[in-house]
Amino acid sequence: MSENTAYTSSGRDGKYLRDMCDGWHFGGEALTDDEVTGIDFDDGGWEVVNIPHTWNIKDAEDGGNDYLRTAFWYRKRLDYDEAFDGKKVYLEFNGSNQKTDLYVNGTHVPYNGGDAFTHKGGYTAFRFDVTDYLVHGQNVLAVRVDNSHDEAVAPISADFNMCGGIYRRVYLVVVDKVHFDLNNNGSSGLFFTTPDVRSMTAPESLGTVIVRTELVNDSDITRVVTVKTAVEGDNAPEALSEQISVPAQGRVVYERTVKVADPHLWNGISYEREAAKICEEGRSAGKSDAGYMYTVKINISDGDKTLDEVSDRVGFRYFYVDREKGFFLNGKSHPLRGVNRHQFYKGMGNALTEAEHEADVAIIKELGANAVRLCHYPHTDYFYDLCDENGIVLWTEIPLVNALGESAEFVENTKRQLVELMRQQYNRPSVIFWGLQNEIGNGANSASSFMNAKQLVYELDELAHGEDSSGRYTTQAINRDYAMNQKGTADYADFTNNIGWKSDIAAWNIYPGWYPDKNFDGNFEQLMDRKASFDNRPMGISEYGWGANVNQHELYPELEKNGLLAWGQWHPEEYQSIMHEQALKYINTHECLWATFIWVLFDFAVDSRNEGGQIALNDKGLVTCDRKIRKDSFYLYKADWNKADRFVHITSSRYVDRESEDTYVKVYSNCDKVELYVNGVSVGEMERRGNGVFMVNKVRLINGMNEIKAVGHIGADNTEYTDICKWRLG
Repeated sequence: MSENTAYTSSGRDGKYLRDMCDGWHFGGEALTDDEVTGIDFDDGGWEVVNIPHTWNIKDAEDGGNDYLRTAFWYRKRLDYDEAFDGKKVYLEFNGSNQKTDLYVNGTHVPYNGGDAFTHKGGYTAFRFDVTDYLVHGQNVLAVRVDNSHDEAVAPISADFNMCGGIYRRVYLVVVDKVHFDLNNNGSSGLFFTTPDVRSMTAPESLGTVIVRTELVNDSDITRVVTVKTAVEGDNAPEALSEQISVPAQGRVVYERTVKVADPHLWNGISYEREAAKICEEGRSAGKSDAGYMYTVKINISDGDKTLDEVSDRVGFRYFYVDREKGFFLNGKSHPLRGVNRHQFYKGMGNALTEAEHEADVAIIKELGANAVRLCHYPHTDYFYDLCDENGIVLWTEIPLVNALGESAEFVENTKRQLVELMRQQYNRPSVIFWGLQNEIGNGANSASSFMNAKQLVYELDELAHGEDSSGRYTTQAINRDYAMNQKGTADYADFTNNIGWKSDIAAWNIYPGWYPDKNFDGNFEQLMDRKASFDNRPMGISEYGWGANVNQHELYPELEKNGLLAWGQWHPEEYQSIMHEQALKYINTHECLWATFIWVLFDFAVDSRNEGGQIALNDKGLVTCDRKIRKDSFYLYKADWNKADRFVHITSSRYVDRESEDTYVKVYSNCDKVELYVNGVSVGEMERRGNGVFMVNKVRLINGMNEIKAVGHIGADNTEYTDICKWRLG
């Protein structure tokens, strides 16, 4: 049926899938169900669109905080296929924001095999069982998608655009009446548990995988079928095969333990200099055995006929977070130094294709990051795939951001979104941290009339550990002191106060030298020391960053001078670089930090913002939102993190027109030494200041155009790594 399976959450390959992304008719804002869902409704005048699609591509990037949050309809005609006869047919959405209803031939269809009709939540996959609603001949699918503000659906407040639309792929999934469960919260129905993974040393269970699924029989007779489980990879054991009886209109839990002797481990990506040889041999930096995984295939057959088959990958690894020594992977120190990433591209909104996700991972690897926080919601399956394959560690989280809803429905919806996230991404070796909340209380309520944040986070933590007992960590992104556990004295289960929010480990969102907030008083070191004094859990930094406009420059910028303010119109690129240098110096001298995540890798649209000389943009990215320009700060981190891809980068190179003849020249490089040339004359070797920073404080420019050249060297190697820019005086 379909060859493009990159975005399906079903775990099935193309023979079970039909791509449903092309040829949808889009329109009908404010039209009612009765008007739109009927088979005779004329949608011929509507726009024809392909999925992924959002209706907020333009208005969410033009400023004013007025992008359209409403409901629209998507309609598509589906000709009945004889291949559907005697089968179960599901319509799978991998992401539709924020509430979604399906009508087939005018009839409202419940999702997830239950009695609820509206899927509420914009960032996880879900399915509708359409088997009994299809008729021979032509069928009409009508999908209502609504991104209106809803106090019962998280997120209800956030500093990012909640673009509406069916923005991830859509498939039909067609299976036999005896099949693996497809009504389990949008997951494939296949779950791998690698037990006891929270360990500093290799656990005895290493190489063990507990395979769990449910066989469903939707026929009217008992079926005796063969179930085969096969593992592919180094030292893979023999396949398991057995007959199982599944009662009519019933189900059977299938759980088996498989052991791989001396397993090849899933390792994190490395960017050390020895990895450069891998590049020269045509493989990507740090690939080696990073991201090694086994494939597990499980199928149901009746005689020679395969009824259903699901496959997924499993990676064997163990990890530990130590309060004093930070993060360890497979028994070795592996400091997590990474970035936050939003699913946004300029001119595309959230409706990304595989190409954009691949490009983002390539930039992450160029930077040298070994971890990504997927903010502030579950991202597409394909991005998790790429991180699995490349050995990039993930923090993934639910969209519980800023504020709480005032109802039991909000609490239940938030919990359901956590269950959907965890079941859909449960098998990922890259996923090590489940995020429970981000900045609750940041300018909004932290205690609703129904439940305070402390109790909700407690219940989410308990739910997460009930879903996953393998040893993964729960965490949260905190920016308010009351969420800390007060050096372990806070009672997590005492809901009469809002002090001390439960999770295994914690991380801080901090913005010293940027936002005028008492939570961020002091320089980077002072602020972190104060935060650490509040909590005895292992600590990380979930966000830190400063804005930068690549067209604004000032050699010696200072906060609150010349209009340099977080909400002001002056965000010179140099200020971002100076502040990140301070942050990196602190991070590199504090191994206790289990992870640090820059806010943010890419600039992204926020329709309510107007700052730094740019509208509708959070400009804290290391890269512009169109991915065309890497800011100076990008190269600071690349110099410190990526030792394999050697380079030299002159900072302030975009500051072409100069007013003063006296200047400094600063270079970011992962070379051992850098020599500076001004107008063809060597100024000598630049001062090496550490963390990839090289400096010459006093350089005199001449009137007219000046050529600045920096040449880097590695040891005794004669290879030169060069960057050149031109500055004009007068």
